Amino acid sequence: MNDASAQAVETCHEHIWAHFYHPDTLMFYDYAWGREGWAYLPTANEIARRLPNRAGWGTGMENPALNASQYLPALLLRHTLARHHLLDDAPAASRARQLFAGLRRLLAVAREPGFLPRGLALDGVSHYPNSSIDQYTMLFYALWHYFHSPLCTPADQQAIKTIWHNILTRWERSNWEDRTEDGQPAWYGDIGALQPDRGCRLLAALHAGAALTGESHWDELYAQKRAKADGYRLRAALSPSWPLYVYDQNQVAWRLLAETEPDDALRAHYRQRMAETAAAVRDRLLVYRQFDPAEHARLLASSQWDWRQAVDPPGQPQTTLEQVRAYNVRLRALAPVISYEHRFVQEPFEAAHVLLLSGDAASLDTLREHLPDLFAVYPYDKLVLSWSVYEVEWVYWLAVEAGLL
Repeated sequence: MNDASAQAVETCHEHIWAHFYHPDTLMFYDYAWGREGWAYLPTANEIARRLPNRAGWGTGMENPALNASQYLPALLLRHTLARHHLLDDAPAASRARQLFAGLRRLLAVAREPGFLPRGLALDGVSHYPNSSIDQYTMLFYALWHYFHSPLCTPADQQAIKTIWHNILTRWERSNWEDRTEDGQPAWYGDIGALQPDRGCRLLAALHAGAALTGESHWDELYAQKRAKADGYRLRAALSPSWPLYVYDQNQVAWRLLAETEPDDALRAHYRQRMAETAAAVRDRLLVYRQFDPAEHARLLASSQWDWRQAVDPPGQPQTTLEQVRAYNVRLRALAPVISYEHRFVQEPFEAAHVLLLSGDAASLDTLREHLPDLFAVYPYDKLVLSWSVYEVEWVYWLAVEAGLL
């Protein structure tokens, strides 16, 4: 293993547990906390009023489910590979169990079985009613690997089966839409839509769900959805205009399909889709070269984290997507480091993740050249956004597994 890269990842690892994870709520929040603690998190009253919006975007508890689900597979790999390299695997095991406990807690507090809250307020219960397909996509991959890990107890396995069953049942009941917890049409909840950023994700949820729960009904639906519209879900490809995180989400779904599909021809097809997805983002890895620590420090110093200042009119929920988009523009003006880390930290690691999941020879050759520099360029203990750090360790241990580090 590359010592410099290993040290960088260890610095990031400790930064996450010191500044993003809350041991009482078991949540992996979006923004690193500082001297003011967790003051940026919304109160139970604000959540009940749907401030700033019904998804909690920009509040610091927008993505704890997504964060934990993207970090848990890394810890499972760390646990396995650390043992292989005769390293101490106990901390990884303990922290993996904590993240799994947090995910179970999210699902347990939901008022409707199968609904996945994005995150919990400091009271450990309050949450926004709008989830998203992205939350579920990563959750399924994390649960699949936790289920098959030596850390998973028989009781955990039964809990995962129940979770998966409840989610699919809820979606089927709502005609393949993840509606809000209070039954309203959701923002970005149309899991059944024939769109290039949706198709493979539904297939992965159904097929892996059938394999895990033993319920043949889901496999029958998998076959139906796979064949629908002349196999659209197998053919649909993202255009270059899609954000990189969508490529990453799709790649995770293709990978889960490839891992669970027994049919040789279908499995080969899924691996081909992974290679094509990787090829589409290979050049976007190189953006890491544009990261400037001094510019990052300047933007961080000028950023404010009170999302309430971006709400307009003050104290009123942003109830339409148009209002939310305007709110997000104001939020990024308030905290310009958000856009900087998204562009120059999140995207390069997502690109590396997409390439590694593919296992494609050309992608691995690209990574072999760039990974040491990618890990070396960032001041991990100064990064303040979860999406900048949640895949750092997953990329590292995938690279170790592939023999690249």
